[in-house]
Amino acid sequence: MASFDAASTTASRSTSTSPHRSVSQFDFGDGEENAQLLPRVDGGKAAWLFIAASTILETFIWGYSFCFATTLVYLENHPPWSRYSVSQLSAVGTTQLGLEYIFPVVAVTVYRRYPEWVRTILWTSVAISCGSMLLSSWATELWQLIVLQGVLCGISNTLIYSPVFVYLTDWWSARRGMALGVVFAGGGLGGFIFPWLINVILETKGFPWLCRIWALMTAVVFSVSIVFIKPRVPIGRPAGGRAPWFPVGGWKFARNPLFLLSMLCAAFGGLAYLPVANYLAVYAHSFSSSTTTVNLVVGLFNLTASVGCFIAGALCDRSYALANALSGALCALVSLTAWGLADTLGKVYLFAVLFGLVGQQSATWGAATRDLAAGNPHLGTLIITLISVMKGVTSLFMPVVSEALYKRSAVEKEPTWGRYGFGNMIIFVGACSIALLACSAAILPLRKMFAVDDAAEKPQTERGRRQSFREE
Repeated sequence: MASFDAASTTASRSTSTSPHRSVSQFDFGDGEENAQLLPRVDGGKAAWLFIAASTILETFIWGYSFCFATTLVYLENHPPWSRYSVSQLSAVGTTQLGLEYIFPVVAVTVYRRYPEWVRTILWTSVAISCGSMLLSSWATELWQLIVLQGVLCGISNTLIYSPVFVYLTDWWSARRGMALGVVFAGGGLGGFIFPWLINVILETKGFPWLCRIWALMTAVVFSVSIVFIKPRVPIGRPAGGRAPWFPVGGWKFARNPLFLLSMLCAAFGGLAYLPVANYLAVYAHSFSSSTTTVNLVVGLFNLTASVGCFIAGALCDRSYALANALSGALCALVSLTAWGLADTLGKVYLFAVLFGLVGQQSATWGAATRDLAAGNPHLGTLIITLISVMKGVTSLFMPVVSEALYKRSAVEKEPTWGRYGFGNMIIFVGACSIALLACSAAILPLRKMFAVDDAAEKPQTERGRRQSFREE
């Protein structure tokens, strides 16, 4: 979720005037002398421990989801899983990834309304995630894997990770971009390293032991990490009544054409990206049975995807529409040429690098809130999570789409374009990329008419800022 996390926190507006300010930015009713006791913003031991723990969670949660293609190749060729098609087996990974995109909107809402429950939910989620992974080692049917690893691990992993973007804006203000860059690099790092680790375990111990070893590893890693995932301002049960379920401002943004176009951009961006992420390893395996080859392709794709997130994020700060349009245009070009004409392993490597760089449309989501949230950080987070839901839905439906697109029987090397039964899938990716380009182009003329005036909506006085925070 690397890119989604970047988007959700970047949408927040900072009110800090110094990168080393150590006092609370709002009046919590404790007096300035108590506020001075809070840990320092933008630095200090506690802030850096928060970043380290967040990066580790990013690496293990999203890194594992991003490299499921490695496990997919193994399952396809080993009983009892070889009796299922690749598209059916991919439902395990796409379900987990889809829920990790969809469920944050629920998790963030619950955590803000019931802050005193967060620690209990976190420890319970660790037990469910690791327990489900352990139980899946004895699974013999596909539906069991989907329920245990797809559904239960997907939901519990989301609950474990969601406090990162709930609390990060408390710890980092002036240096938030740097902090986010460190955290989000974890997803790409995990996606690069884990294929090699997973493959070694699969080849030496098999799939059941992969599940058991991963359950043990994550039990330790998650438990240590969540100790340091905590808010800067100590919280407890609210004394003056709970915050509303949704941020102040209502749902009028949902009728804004810019929001609808942003949702469509997320949908087409997901439909273009997920077939590549899920099937790139299968395509590489068509050229070579070497696991090293498959792992290198998946690793390069994830590593360059991490770099692509930084590039897309920087570009969308200048123009959200331009960043999406470029992503759509370049994804269409790269898929229809570099993938369609890839007849050697060298060309497959090239495609993996290029598509990883240009396919990070989700890294632009944060910029969409500038035109919709009017400087309200909590409303911005709600919008981000709703946009993320759209990509999650595409992930859940991707196995059905892929089943229709991928022709497993057509494995013979075709003479020119769209080899090994991937012709229809390549065309689909190109078409969805062009649709992303069209939606992005439509945003440009509509911004002048429908973008929310940030200055008109923000509180103009210190009293107004304090009141706004309390309402949120």
